[in-house]
Amino acid sequence: MPQNLKLDDVSVALSGRGIIHGISVELAEGSIGCLLGPSGCGKTTLLRAIAGFEPVGAGTIALGTELLSTERSMVPIEKRRIGMVFQDFALFPHLTVRDNLAFGLRQQKNLDSGERIAEVADLLKVTQFLDEFPHRLSGGQQQRVAVARAMAPRPRILLLDEPFASLDVELREQIAGEIRCVLKKENVTAILVTHNQLEAFAMADEIGVMQQGRLLQWDSAFNLYHRPNSLGVAAFIGEGVLIEGTVSDLGSVDTALGDIQPGNVSQLTPGSAVSLLLRPDDVIHDDESPNKATVLDRAFRGAQFLYTLAVPSGEKFFSLVPSHHDHVPGEKIGYRLEVDHLVAFSRTDQTSVEIGPAGNTDLVIEKRDT
Repeated sequence: MPQNLKLDDVSVALSGRGIIHGISVELAEGSIGCLLGPSGCGKTTLLRAIAGFEPVGAGTIALGTELLSTERSMVPIEKRRIGMVFQDFALFPHLTVRDNLAFGLRQQKNLDSGERIAEVADLLKVTQFLDEFPHRLSGGQQQRVAVARAMAPRPRILLLDEPFASLDVELREQIAGEIRCVLKKENVTAILVTHNQLEAFAMADEIGVMQQGRLLQWDSAFNLYHRPNSLGVAAFIGEGVLIEGTVSDLGSVDTALGDIQPGNVSQLTPGSAVSLLLRPDDVIHDDESPNKATVLDRAFRGAQFLYTLAVPSGEKFFSLVPSHHDHVPGEKIGYRLEVDHLVAFSRTDQTSVEIGPAGNTDLVIEKRDT
């Protein structure tokens, strides 16, 4: 029987104040999920409820066929077989790496602890540090040890609470990718909590965007970026702007940046006012284009510049441009729009319509309430 994690209409209150409101989600065995959102959105509280540190006020949490938490009952933390990696790693400073890894194996009498320690140490690339104390290790090495210790008892699910927060920025995405490979190799189900999108994208199969204790969308990174189901998700994921437009009688959307012609327009009512989600990769720098915009600012990103542009009407937007195109603020440059996934938010009912790649008339159009 698959050990899927399932949350059904879960609510959590702390000191009488509602923190989590009616969250339902399912994570398949062996998958890596992520709770993503700003500080204070409730993601760590939800993780603690899954671990058993917080009771649920309503709904259920189940792992496979076992109910872990309901409004009336809770399986004790120590009987859930859930591993936890904390933000500060929580390694025992007076124990060597070997003894830290052995700590979680004390109750597993039928397990060859030496063999398992060697196994997880090899997986996490910490074999050479087994006889060192934690303070002798770098942040990245300590992080690997913390994950190895949590994995050593073979938990049914691994929970990681902001595990990369104390690492240097340039290490975070790299370490996240390495940990993902290890978890996939071991077929470990895991949930990561973070506010960093790059960490979430590097590690998770599915990501839940949270805001004020509610789950806005549970989806792949690709769909969150290109097919957000609400203004909240569109504003939080990636970089982009909302530009105002009006649907013409011919079905195109008239904007200050020019007319945008989607491939299938049956969901767009002529005359309706919409907000279009425009990503930096939707705007192509083209010296030959008659459409011109003024460079307001630029951020160097190695292979690319992120330009902040503006048209005469004052509408601002972004464009990712190869860095050999070096333009200074105040300069006018040509641009054209290549919008593969046109997401239009109705300004009256705040629903989103995902039109799909322009020019493809065979795509199904989805309309989703936010």
